[in-house]
Amino acid sequence: MVLFAKNRLDAIKASARMLQTRSGDRRIAEFFSQTIDSDVDKTDAFIRGLINYVRASTPVKKTNSVQTLIEKVLKKHQPALEQKKVKIFRGPEGDLPETTVSDDHLWYILDSLLDYIVTVIPPFETVGITTRVAVPGRKGPGEDSSNEPTIEIRFVSTGHSATQDLSWKRLGIPDLPEDEPTDLPLLLIREVVGRDRGRIKFESNEGRSRTMITLTLPVERRKVFSYMPPQG
Repeated sequence: MVLFAKNRLDAIKASARMLQTRSGDRRIAEFFSQTIDSDVDKTDAFIRGLINYVRASTPVKKTNSVQTLIEKVLKKHQPALEQKKVKIFRGPEGDLPETTVSDDHLWYILDSLLDYIVTVIPPFETVGITTRVAVPGRKGPGEDSSNEPTIEIRFVSTGHSATQDLSWKRLGIPDLPEDEPTDLPLLLIREVVGRDRGRIKFESNEGRSRTMITLTLPVERRKVFSYMPPQG
């Protein structure tokens, strides 16, 4: 491949020299000019193909996917948050392991949760987002003991209840459990989280002015690699 590229460059150099020496002959000058253009295009295509081959053949270890997706989701919803004058607070950001949840599913979960919170939260309130690794053997308040490490993503929002759509009361349906979601977007999110072997917990304080949504996701034990997409 290196020899092929060298031969191409030598051919371009030779054509350029001929173009200089025969510039007085218009037909010959045009011929060598077209030859140079063709060789340059072929060489450029060869180099692009070689770069894409290297990218497609070189595995890249997947790291920091959870934090990266959170940042992308926040960036997407930043205009709506700013319009409502909602403040975002981030907890301590440490390195997190990868999760077995696919990037597509995790994006859906995070994007849908924040979209729902942004929709129902009143202006001038706050949303906090924290992440951590739950270590096996340690049991926090309200947590189930587990022998496997998990990733926790917690959303805390003020000024509203982000867990219940109160329209069911108008239909005469009996009271539902206090912290069980009744709105369709949250039910769909919970279904996807459960399908990916995760858990989601909804909690509201007594005055219903603060809501906490905790995602618990399984940790990927294997080293995950991906391949860089080809250049356009």
